[in-house]
Amino acid sequence: MGDFIEKLREQLTRIWESLPIQQKIILIAGPSVLLIAMIVAVYLVSRPQMVTLLSSSDQVQLNEVATFLDNQNIAYKTEGNSILVNAHVKNRVAMQLAGEGIIGFRSGPGYELFDQVRLGMTKRMFDVNYIRAKQNELSKVIVSGARNIESAHVELNIPQEALFKEDEVEPSATVKVVTRGGVSPQEVEGIQRLVAFAVERLRPEKVVVLDGSNRTLSKESDEEPGVAEAKKHFEIEQTIEKKFKANLEGLLEKLVGPKGYDVRVNLKCNWQKKRIKNIHYDATNPATVSAKNYTETTEEQGISGEPGVTSNVQDTGIGAEPGSSKTAIEETIENFIHPWFETMIEEEQGELQELSVTVLVDYTKDADGNPTPRDEDQMTQFEKMLKNAAGLPSLMSAADTSKYSFIIGQQSFDKSYEQALARELFWNNVMTIVKSMIPLILLFALGYFAYIFFQRAFRPAEVEEESLEEEIPIEPVTEAKELTLAQLGLSEFGDIASLPAEEQRRLKMQEHVINYAAEKPEEVAGIIKAWLTN
Repeated sequence: MGDFIEKLREQLTRIWESLPIQQKIILIAGPSVLLIAMIVAVYLVSRPQMVTLLSSSDQVQLNEVATFLDNQNIAYKTEGNSILVNAHVKNRVAMQLAGEGIIGFRSGPGYELFDQVRLGMTKRMFDVNYIRAKQNELSKVIVSGARNIESAHVELNIPQEALFKEDEVEPSATVKVVTRGGVSPQEVEGIQRLVAFAVERLRPEKVVVLDGSNRTLSKESDEEPGVAEAKKHFEIEQTIEKKFKANLEGLLEKLVGPKGYDVRVNLKCNWQKKRIKNIHYDATNPATVSAKNYTETTEEQGISGEPGVTSNVQDTGIGAEPGSSKTAIEETIENFIHPWFETMIEEEQGELQELSVTVLVDYTKDADGNPTPRDEDQMTQFEKMLKNAAGLPSLMSAADTSKYSFIIGQQSFDKSYEQALARELFWNNVMTIVKSMIPLILLFALGYFAYIFFQRAFRPAEVEEESLEEEIPIEPVTEAKELTLAQLGLSEFGDIASLPAEEQRRLKMQEHVINYAAEKPEEVAGIIKAWLTN
């Protein structure tokens, strides 16, 4: 075993010494670079992966989290306003922090302030607690409704009601939010509407939204009254126009093909507000306004006795005995009114007032590819189908037809500008792709030239064929012959049978080589030349 190792060491030493300096450098640098790369890879894979545990602009909260991690002997790293921990323990640590109340949104008490009735609470104290509860409840709702909002604080300014209307002050509000990466304008508008509709007489434009650095996120509305409403009406009209246009374009694309038509839709709606006044009476419970009782009594006295002059004279009771009659009339006059109230309702009409549709189609092409106008029957059929697609027959039958118009025409489209634009767009895309590939091409070229350079630098020197031919002349041998021990330089050994077995095999091999060189000298010369070259 020791002899084998010694021989192996000697062979490796001879091979190493026979190598040129370039190959020695490659054999040393290659394994070294591979070993370093493996060490770096193992380090990158085995090192702990740090992920964000908490990102907040609240320095007090960050300090509390850092103190908790120190007490728990948990490794962490701070980067700006963020604390990073190992990914394997993030969820466990987050649950522990939430259980301790260190992370998460912490707001004051809401309507639970009124769960306990306090004796001696004044109206002023009640109003203050009510505003405080409302602020905390709104803060909770804002945070719970968005994942990118860490905390929110709401301040409400609700003035007391004034005796006179000209002395009234509108309520206002301020909302401060601490976010993770910011909020969109739609989210800011949603916060404004949320707070405005939760407070009486508070308009959304009176709610100011700030970020954690006290920068204004909400936009101040400088629009005059009615401008926002006009914009809303314009957007509605644009939406209706797009719907009409989409219906027509979908049908035209099947009739004349893509890019063979042009559609224009223009409409106007009636946005005037209609006031409706309604008076409501309650006939079941009339209310008395006034009442008057009137009583009339009539009394008549009669005459009895013998007829004559004396009987016609009213007597006071001397002579004949008088008779009397009495009549009483009672009447009650009552004035009353039925309870009533009136309502005034303002409704926006939003009715389609005017609609005009213009359709222009491209010429068709004949057998030779030349533009040719379409016949009238085809254009009439197009008009009927397009009117039905836009719903114009029902509109015209339900209203004044003078408010609705539909025009269809045909013309040969000039597509030269469109083709030029398409070519320009194509070449722009090509140039963009080429510019993006230039760095890759340069990198590939640099790698190729580096490969050629190192290939030439470390390539062994070539041996000239002429020198080999001059140094090793080959004489042809025409016949093979049996070599004796004297010819082999081994006459002192006597008979070959007396030699050791290993030496006999070497001599036999040498004899075969000499015989082979005598039979095929050209092939042996090529083998020797290749051996010397390498």
